[in-house]
Amino acid sequence: MVTTILMVLVKKSDCVIYSCLDEALKDIESTNIFSVEELIKHYDISVNYGAMTDNIDGFSVPSVRAIFIDQWYADRPEASYPLAHELTHCLLDDEACPLINDSFTFDSKVENNADIGALYLLARQYSNLNDVDYKDIAPYTLLDRYSVSSKHYLQSEIALRKLCKIMA
Repeated sequence: MVTTILMVLVKKSDCVIYSCLDEALKDIESTNIFSVEELIKHYDISVNYGAMTDNIDGFSVPSVRAIFIDQWYADRPEASYPLAHELTHCLLDDEACPLINDSFTFDSKVENNADIGALYLLARQYSNLNDVDYKDIAPYTLLDRYSVSSKHYLQSEIALRKLCKIMA
């Protein structure tokens, strides 16, 4: 995996950085792209699958626009949440070192923003795929559909409120 990171460091040079989550979400709305995977392509972010240690679904290196996801997620619908989470990191953070979500960072502002951003993106995707008005999406519906832990209920509520506000 270190070789892959070094290859990506040489390949990518500039970052897409927004000053805040709301700015990133408003820009995403202007793209009219609803798929998380298509947004990743739009922002020219590479996705790499590989073996991760226990309890780490993925990480990102925003300074080189690279996302690394546990190989278990490859070609699985459950990949949407970790991909959206790491995409949000790549849009908001300018860290040169990997951002890894684990028990030590769970409550941090950086992780909270990535969770809210990810759930916002998934709500947009869900609304578009299922022809459901975003105002009618319940937080638990979103969490259940994308196999996201119920510990993210509050972030889901916040993401849905942001979606309603931005789309108003």
